[in-house]
Amino acid sequence: MRKSMSLAVAATLLTLASLAGSAAPVGAVDAADYVLWRAWRPGHNALIVVRETPAEARISGAIKGLKAGTEYRIIGTNEDGACSAPVTSANRTFTLGVMGNTTANGTFFDVPVDGTLWPSTSFMRIREVGGAVWACMPSHSFIGGTNVANGAFSRFIDNGELKAIVVVERRPNDQARVFVAAGDVNNDLRVTGTSMACGSSGGALFKALVSNEIFSVFASRMVDMSQADLDALRSIRIRSLTGQQGQDWPGACRKSILIELLVE
Repeated sequence: MRKSMSLAVAATLLTLASLAGSAAPVGAVDAADYVLWRAWRPGHNALIVVRETPAEARISGAIKGLKAGTEYRIIGTNEDGACSAPVTSANRTFTLGVMGNTTANGTFFDVPVDGTLWPSTSFMRIREVGGAVWACMPSHSFIGGTNVANGAFSRFIDNGELKAIVVVERRPNDQARVFVAAGDVNNDLRVTGTSMACGSSGGALFKALVSNEIFSVFASRMVDMSQADLDALRSIRIRSLTGQQGQDWPGACRKSILIELLVE
């Protein structure tokens, strides 16, 4: 039986720990507008974006591979909290608790993040409560947009629920890798980046077809994309494909945020 991808099932949120009293390290990016984190290997797929809004800071996450019904902590640390270092009150920038959903559905959430130190995040890790670290990788902080981009991202929210995150990363030789994490999926998806704002047609810069994986899609595709194309990227669209018919997927078009992303 198909399981609901509602926020209540997909990500049961636990306690948010306020960390406003810790000191930011010297040299930290303490005025960032966004922090982006990606962990991408077989069985461990995650895209997380922390961002400032006029009302509050929020964290959006799409994760595949957590154990269903198991509690995890997403922990941000500053430059002194590398993956090889222990997490301490001095290097921790935020903590968020989530409950793992089934691998088929994935775990999706978009919630406030407590505290004021998240912009200085240099590393993120996901740790099973009482268990091992699920993944730890450097994160990337950046301020506003850019005119010469190394990447871009878009978040897709429908009726207050996160449905997808798409990240585009520039690669050598006029190519880019497109990472897609989408939930509540019954069909294959076509992801298109365009030079036009949402509501306007045409201007396709890349197209990537990703296959349905039961109820969710966590996939990456290489696409041809020059630096000029990436700089011109203004929106990312997702279309659900059913045989020869196509229909808009919920929240089908979102503005793309160009970023000076450090690609490892």
